[in-house]
Amino acid sequence: MAGKAGLVQNVGGFDRLLRIVLGIVLIVLPPMSGWSPWVTAIVAAVGGIVLFQGVVRHCPLYTAIGVSTAGESH
Repeated sequence: MAGKAGLVQNVGGFDRLLRIVLGIVLIVLPPMSGWSPWVTAIVAAVGGIVLFQGVVRHCPLYTAIGVSTAGESH
């Protein structure tokens, strides 16, 4: 089923929860660890992407390879 943005929801359940938690960790951990600014920016950007995918329940890679963890109802 397409979401509000017209994206097919292909991330569900545990996969979604894992992406949200991992995204938050990747955003919060680098500044607290004292890593260099470039590494912090890159890791936090990846964390933002992962978090966004968990929130909107859509992964472009899953779409490209025809995978869905959302189940039949999504």
